[in-house]
Amino acid sequence: MKILMIIPSLSKKWGGTTSSLKNFYYGLNKINNVKCSVLATYTQKEYPEIDENILNDSNFKLFEAKKEGWRYSKELNSFLNKNLENFDLVWIHTIWTSIDFFVSKYSKKFKKPYTITPHGMLDPIAFQRKGLKKKIYWSLIEKNIFYNCSAIHAITNKEYSDINKLSKQNKFVIPNGLQNEEFLNKNYTSLNSIAFIGRFHEIKALDLLLKSLVNIKNLNLIIAGAGEKDYEEYIYNLVKELKLESRVIFKGFANAKIKKEIFEKSLFLVLPSHTEGLSMVGLEAIMNSTPVLTTEKCNFNEVQEYNAGMVMKNNHPETISKYINMMLDSDLKKMSKNAHNLALERFSIDSVSKKIYKEFEKIINETSKPK
Repeated sequence: MKILMIIPSLSKKWGGTTSSLKNFYYGLNKINNVKCSVLATYTQKEYPEIDENILNDSNFKLFEAKKEGWRYSKELNSFLNKNLENFDLVWIHTIWTSIDFFVSKYSKKFKKPYTITPHGMLDPIAFQRKGLKKKIYWSLIEKNIFYNCSAIHAITNKEYSDINKLSKQNKFVIPNGLQNEEFLNKNYTSLNSIAFIGRFHEIKALDLLLKSLVNIKNLNLIIAGAGEKDYEEYIYNLVKELKLESRVIFKGFANAKIKKEIFEKSLFLVLPSHTEGLSMVGLEAIMNSTPVLTTEKCNFNEVQEYNAGMVMKNNHPETISKYINMMLDSDLKKMSKNAHNLALERFSIDSVSKKIYKEFEKIINETSKPK
């Protein structure tokens, strides 16, 4: 089975979508008779942010895009026109770009099935951002791209429900996955920090977490991430305004090594986002034996089911303060063990890759049947 995976960017700063694709790439390539190739675009600004391992892997092909949003690349389209017929299935990891438009066009030309993973981009809150433009684009273009796909991959049941309101195409639910890690046995009595890891973007609600910290004494916050400059400046100024300089530690952009160090030093991770598909950093936390405090909008209710964290009904600062205190009063060592068990049982990349392989096998077999 030859699978062509396509994503707008492999920059580390693209966060969860990039991590999700890479994990599936390595997981699927472990399966006999599966060969995955990856196409991505990049801007000059993004190129230095791409892992050297990717740049040195011949199965990853990168094409320059002049505009960050639309991601148009003449060279990418030329590659599709010349090579797409050599693949059994195309797996698109984006919407709202020229990439999914041209992939659907060439897939139709060569009669190849394609699957779309929207990665939470059709969540109602995400859809409302630039809402008018998206509604027009959906009606004129994106709706047809979904109509012609062989299947839509949702990563949570909530996402399945959101997509179902817009498209009745065949759908399946399989979560993101992670490489297995050993249990991290932390000395909780020596820790006095919680963590936030993520993009600096208003949708991540880091400002609300900072405001909640004012009401809690003797607790530090480790922040790792990067993003929009205006929002970064807003966050730095907010820390000063709230007089939290001595309690907030900025780590900058976090690679895998820095994330692991943060998990080792943190009581738990906080995900206060206004919306998430299925947070990759949340999965990384539980795989590293770190409980998670999150919101209902983050679609990670499994942490509550396994007693591996807590789920807040909203992300108001008062609510976050209340739940941080509840977490601090809990048996975090037990939660840590539960978090690791949850990761191994539900989100092991080997397990989820086998599930998605079976879905792709069904799609390819169905496509190859005589009409």
